[in-house]
This record gives sequence, C-alpha cells and structure tokens, in this order.
Amino acid sequence: MLDPVLMEPSDFDVKVFELESVGRVGRAVDGTPQYPARHYAQSVTPIDRERLGKALLKLGIPSLKKVTVFGGYTGEFALALRDIGVEVLFTDPMRVWVERAKLNGFKVDRRAAEGMSGDMIGDSEAMATFECYMPFTNEALSMYTSMRFLTTSFGIIFAESDSTRNEMRGEMLAQASRGKQTPSMMSYLKLGYGLESAFTNAGGLRIYRFSIPERTKPVLLLDLVVLKSMHDLIRDEKEVDAEDVHRVAQACGLGREEVTISMKRMSLMTDLRLKREFPSLSPQHNGRFWIGAKMFSFRNWD
Repeated sequence: MLDPVLMEPSDFDVKVFELESVGRVGRAVDGTPQYPARHYAQSVTPIDRERLGKALLKLGIPSLKKVTVFGGYTGEFALALRDIGVEVLFTDPMRVWVERAKLNGFKVDRRAAEGMSGDMIGDSEAMATFECYMPFTNEALSMYTSMRFLTTSFGIIFAESDSTRNEMRGEMLAQASRGKQTPSMMSYLKLGYGLESAFTNAGGLRIYRFSIPERTKPVLLLDLVVLKSMHDLIRDEKEVDAEDVHRVAQACGLGREEVTISMKRMSLMTDLRLKREFPSLSPQHNGRFWIGAKMFSFRNWD
C-alpha cells in the first residue's frame, strides 16, 4: 500500500549540494556567488535545541520518539532532533552526506524521499526535513509522496530558516507565479482529506507541521491503494476509461463506485493545485494528474 512508485532519485543539480560547494557556501573559488544562498541554510543556521523541543510541543507533538529525516543533507537538523531525544533514521540520495551521517552515529539509508519504502514510513512517527522542497514541488512526485508521508502519526515536520524565507519572498515578488510558498505547498490536500497545517518560530527557524485528521486517514489510505494500482496497471498518458476503473477495482478489492470516487477526488485536487500555481494554465489541462513518471487524464465523469 505504501510502496514507492519511483525508486530512482529525481533529477537535481548535484554540484549545488556537493561537499565543496557547501564548504564555500555556494560561492565560486573567486568568492563570487555561484548558487543561491538558501541551498546552504542548514549548515549556517543555529538550531536552538530547547526552542526546537518547545516548538514541537506547541505544534501538538508532545513526545516524538522516532522520525525519518529525508533530504538530510548536511545533517544539522537531524543532530538537533537527536539531541532532544528523538531516534533518527537519516536518509539522503547523496553518498557524501549519508557517509557523514553514519560517521556521526546515525542509522542511515541512501535514497531520495520518493523512493522511501513502506516499512520505513510505517516505522516512523513523523517524516522530517530541513528545506527539502523537491517532494512537494515536483509535479511527478508531490501527490503520492506527500500522501504516503502523511500516513504517519504526526505527519510531516518541515523546518525552514528565516534567511531562506526572506530570499524566496524576494524571488516571489520578482516572479509572482513561482507559487512555492511553504504554507501552501500541500494546500490542495485540504480538499480531499482536511489537511491541517500549523507553524511556530524557534529562533531563526520556522517549524511547520502538516497532518491529516484521524477521521479522514481511511480515505487517504484508500486513495493510496488506488493510486498505486493505477500506476501499476494503466499505461502512461492514458485517458482513464470504464475498463481501467474495472481493472483497478479488481486489483484493490474495491467496488467500481469507490474507485471512481477516489479517482475523481485526486483529479479535482490536482486541478485545484494547478489553478492556484498557474492561474493562466489552459483548461485543457484539467483532469490530468501524475503518479510518479506516469500521467493520467479524465474527461467524462458522468
């Protein structure tokens, strides 16, 4: 049910996150800026342990025991969580950061967020990260990955530095269509599951928590089953028809009406997201959504 549909890491500019680039904080050898400063915020932002613990308590997480940190990168956030008594599984797609975390005494696993196994998610009380935006802003990854992470007891914990928020705010003013503000990056899930989001400040950090109410988690879990079956059974760029619905229903052990409602719900959530992020997008994109590398479309529901 919670198995990934993508095992290979998504594309990203590895050079930006290499040890050498981090050591120079994104600057070239001559000292000129080479990459945006926000990519190095974790390595230069002090994390007050006492404030972090109080922030989690304020967000309704009284006793966090076990988390998986995805996109662990330079590891300061993972260290801070461990220092306040949390058992941390450190994950990252880059070998250099996984090896460094291992030297720091962490249990590690080299993989990207979208390749997280169902067992890893199921064994965690929360999925946590410091500014790893890719799983939530990449169209091919966001829905399925976000939904899987939100099945945990406490959902997703997302740390963001004041410096990054200020830098991104400036970029968004210059390019208003960017649409990647942290509070809204999963807002489309409110439509289907009543996503709850909250944040509090902890020194130079803002800590967000995204979670799904227990009353709607069964709906989320049902949709994950349907999504996985769609990915496995239906070819890419296919307009879903009655026969596809029948095949998915059989594979899931669900009724056709349940599967149709589930597919419609996911289509509507995607439409909502696209309209918010890309207001000028043509209506011909309505009814389309992605599961991993596959795109599906719906046109006639009645």
